[in-house]
Amino acid sequence: AFNTSIAIHSADLADCFSEECRSVIQEQAAALGLAMFSLLVQRCTCLLQESAKAQQSSPKDQDDQDDIKVSSFISDLKELLPSVKVWSDWMLGYPDTWNPPPTSLDLPSQVAVDVWSTLADFCNILTAVNQSEVPLYKDPDDDLTLLILEEDRLLSGFVPLLAAPQDPCYVEKTSDKVIAADCKRVTVLKYFLEALCGQEEPLLAFKGGKYVSVAPVPDTMGKEMGSQEGKQLEDE
Repeated sequence: AFNTSIAIHSADLADCFSEECRSVIQEQAAALGLAMFSLLVQRCTCLLQESAKAQQSSPKDQDDQDDIKVSSFISDLKELLPSVKVWSDWMLGYPDTWNPPPTSLDLPSQVAVDVWSTLADFCNILTAVNQSEVPLYKDPDDDLTLLILEEDRLLSGFVPLLAAPQDPCYVEKTSDKVIAADCKRVTVLKYFLEALCGQEEPLLAFKGGKYVSVAPVPDTMGKEMGSQEGKQLEDE
């Protein structure tokens, strides 16, 4: 994932003929990155559904079944959320790199995933998550402490993420920092998904009571290259 983001960033700096185009390397790297991201998001959607089912079967949570509690997240989901959050940070920092969407990779059907439909599904279940389980504050106070996510600490200074929004977040000193960190991640991801709806060329929209993909269907990279080669042979 890091190599992919570095390739996209490097190509963006040195290998593009104008501000309104992508180089071949950048196009391929962006398509690969989005394909990887979609698999992560798809898995997180499944794990959120499992977390919701586990919460419903828990006797202590019988009184609050409408919202998914962050504290009910299963362990696999907790492991994947930081990675999804980092990807969303990069995408928020460099929207021109992936919108309009790059040409899709020609992948086997077993692993081919529509990234925008997958994000719409993720958005629909993420709206049911109550990220206010641990209150988050924007301004410092004597009773509060700065919350720094582990992934933000590890990737501090990583060039492809420098343009990502980094708003400080504070929590009560006595709060559960692990749950607070996941509440912060959910907050960031909800903002990211709403940003997809607010793009100049929107990729998600709220229709019929749910989020859906409105992204254009891109050409497939392998098929497109093949058709171009065929056209060249015909011209010769």
